[in-house]
Amino acid sequence: MSDAIRLTELAGNWSLTFSESEFIQGQPATTWLDYAIQMMSFRQTGLFPTRPTDIPAPAIEYVNSQLQLDGQGLKWEFPKLRTLQRRRKDIRTFYQILPMDSKAEVELRTWLSDQHIAS
Repeated sequence: MSDAIRLTELAGNWSLTFSESEFIQGQPATTWLDYAIQMMSFRQTGLFPTRPTDIPAPAIEYVNSQLQLDGQGLKWEFPKLRTLQRRRKDIRTFYQILPMDSKAEVELRTWLSDQHIAS
């Protein structure tokens, strides 16, 4: 992702919804920026960032301004692995993303097979 991001792109892709803001503000304030960055990345791409450089500085600054965290925006870093895993689990739960069980996998394979045959 390029660091040269237009304000319209920031507003469209990196704006927190009211419910996301409520969820984040229910966490300790020192974790808000990480939760927000992880959530925005996941919401946009379906993936969590794998390293801090995956998120352009203007996006971090924009999210930071929504959270009103003076001066923390450019210091965003990944938390330790267990903390990262726990936060990502919290985010998946918030978005109601459930792990795929064997029944769901069979249904998906059947659907994909039917779609391929039908086309």
